[in-house]
Amino acid sequence: MARCVKANIHVDSEATRKITISIPSKLAFSSTDLKSVDIRDFSKNLMEIHLDCLMSLAAACSHKLHENGPSSKIFPLPNPLRTKAKGMIIRHVPINLYADDTSGNVSKQFNKHMVYYFTLSGLPPKLSNMEYNCHFLCTSNTAGALELADQIVNQLK
Repeated sequence: MARCVKANIHVDSEATRKITISIPSKLAFSSTDLKSVDIRDFSKNLMEIHLDCLMSLAAACSHKLHENGPSSKIFPLPNPLRTKAKGMIIRHVPINLYADDTSGNVSKQFNKHMVYYFTLSGLPPKLSNMEYNCHFLCTSNTAGALELADQIVNQLK
């Protein structure tokens, strides 16, 4: 299922066949403007939609989607993550990050280091606590938890 909103389409120029596609800004997931649509009902994606033999919908809107409202934004089309994924399916998965200051010594006095690992948030606790569902991210014997977290966040962006 996909949550969809009806876009406003404005013809900028009949001669050049340029259009502006805009959607309302800051729509809540529970907004009545959004409709649930089965993704199997979509027969084409953005790059496959053509206005005529010469121009695609993406080219007609200059590869931009406008968001109207108090905080107007312009989004590139297609999403840059789609280009980066090179046709692979993109999944947004929430994760739980864990930091631990561990030591390999019995006394816990020497060889301290910070370790970060993560588990998938959607897993039931019985599965998320299993060793093979805990994934190592990084470790350091000099950097603190916040310094490591800053680097992890930069990589996730």
